[in-house]
Amino acid sequence: MGSEYTARVAAFESRRETAGDCLQSKGRQLNSRALTGRPGRDWLMAVAFDWGHTVMDERRDADMALSVRPVHLMPGVPEVLPRIALPLALWANTRVDAESDVRAWLERAGLNHLFRWVITSVDAGARKPAPAFFDHALSRCGLARENVLFVGNQLNTDVAGAAAVGIDTVWLSGPQHRSVDDCPSAAAPTYTIQTLHDLPSLLPQIR
Repeated sequence: MGSEYTARVAAFESRRETAGDCLQSKGRQLNSRALTGRPGRDWLMAVAFDWGHTVMDERRDADMALSVRPVHLMPGVPEVLPRIALPLALWANTRVDAESDVRAWLERAGLNHLFRWVITSVDAGARKPAPAFFDHALSRCGLARENVLFVGNQLNTDVAGAAAVGIDTVWLSGPQHRSVDDCPSAAAPTYTIQTLHDLPSLLPQIR
């Protein structure tokens, strides 16, 4: 019994080290929770995305109402999102637009069918990084915080807010993902990638 247990532990540690080396060799920056913070390999049940400057280019035509605003996508969106087999959610930090408004934009962008859930700050009654936003999002999606990975471009809202309620995060660190309201933050993402193009190779390492 003891020797079998020891062998299993050794095998697990070997697989974990190999996965960690693979991630780091591709430029992933992982904190101490990476690959070790979840009970079992099938914890990930959904991937949630921020909207502005993660999915939508929020700077272009920013003065136009969403209903008539031309569709401008961030790099990698049309190529990467359809490749993700897990259910997808959009957690949008909106000021005036509700779910129906965002759904209409997603439909024009050809992305609406990809998102099982769309959560907005207007419907939640709270904006990121407030815990109330994330609690509402988890409730609407029917997900536990341990079972979702949140991808966002802002440390001060996306990463800080999600981390505060125990959700693992992926931070888009590339310069093209910087928002006008980015602020300095001590929040530490679980994973860091440059662009969405890096996400498909990251996901198998953490499932």
